[in-house]
Amino acid sequence: MNSFSEVKFCWEVFVTLLVITDPPGIVPVFLGMTRGRLPRQR
Repeated sequence: MNSFSEVKFCWEVFVTLLVITDPPGIVPVFLGMTRGRLPRQR
């Protein structure tokens, strides 16, 4: 049962970090900051 609680904890941490960073919400910021740069520089 201890292994299950560790997996559950890791899953909850992953989901929390995913929600905090909000990947779809970062896209406009990334595009605004990298405008005018070559694809290799991005």
